Amino acid sequence: MMGKFRAAAPGDIFVLLMPDDNTGATPAWQCALQEQYGGRITAPLHVTLQRFTCSDLKKVEMLQERLQPAIATFLPISVMGSDMTPLYSNFRHNHILKCRLQRNDSLQALTEEVANQLRALALTAHYPSSWSGELVTVLEGIEPPPTDFVIPLSAPTQFFVGTQLLISRVVGPDHYEQLYQLKQTD
Repeated sequence: MMGKFRAAAPGDIFVLLMPDDNTGATPAWQCALQEQYGGRITAPLHVTLQRFTCSDLKKVEMLQERLQPAIATFLPISVMGSDMTPLYSNFRHNHILKCRLQRNDSLQALTEEVANQLRALALTAHYPSSWSGELVTVLEGIEPPPTDFVIPLSAPTQFFVGTQLLISRVVGPDHYEQLYQLKQTD
């Protein structure tokens, strides 16, 4: 069942695809964008696979248990960008720079698996099943753009390789609570 698309709000829960990069190094391409457009670098980079609301943390625990097998099945996933566009974020109350991702079968399959598990637990997804994490925020708090524009990338750019899922809850615009981290086990 599809919920009405709206800005994120405190209490919302996200399923994120993230890299397993603990180096803390900011990619050079992201630094170059910050130099050109200002704002703050979004770190860590991540793809929002789905967002939902659930006050029953037992169901969230069940979701993470149901998603754990997906790690071995679907990951790693190469996350590639195709173009960028500035948008106004009602959640953050400022302008952000988003990158549109290249669609790929692996990302779509993982997104569908997350949607299937949400449905199985009778949780209402906020994004349509065709969403497949289409946008990644790369900068926050940029200057308002003079007009709507798209910044094409000269070639598809690998942003990161997704190797883990994170389930987190929004506390506020810049504050998230990590509930579960799902990684491959050796």
